[in-house]
Amino acid sequence: VSILALLAHVSFFATGHQAVISSIQWSTAFIGFPSLTYPFSPVLVLLNSLASFILTAAAIPLFVFWNLSPTLRDQGAPMAVGRNLLRAGAAYTAYFAALAFASAVCAAWLRRHLMVWKIFAPRFMLAGLALLATDLVVVVFAMGWAARGTLAKARTTLGTRFAE
Repeated sequence: VSILALLAHVSFFATGHQAVISSIQWSTAFIGFPSLTYPFSPVLVLLNSLASFILTAAAIPLFVFWNLSPTLRDQGAPMAVGRNLLRAGAAYTAYFAALAFASAVCAAWLRRHLMVWKIFAPRFMLAGLALLATDLVVVVFAMGWAARGTLAKARTTLGTRFAE
């Protein structure tokens, strides 16, 4: 999971982004539109800035499924996919929460530093936005997994089929 988090940061900086407000790529707000168009323009800027964090958070299930060996139906113990997904999502979220906490502590500790608004505060804001983006993606995937499981249980219990 830490490899995915490091990949998110590497791809964030490799795509030309920096943890500075003045380096936000505002030109992405005009992709597909000749002028500023709400709400699409801010969403495009956010997606451009946080795409690396969103994509790596969405790749967590791939890492969990890649590491599981399949079991046959008659072997007894079912696969613990849900538990492994929950553990990986919680670890990924905890990584970014620890990063945001460390950034907050450093910004508070160095609040009288000359470069606080140039280095530490933007880094704290980036950590907070990355934490929010990864939390949102992990929660959406967890809700999707839970809804799939709930529909499967309702299907077997009630004997009904749901429209796909």
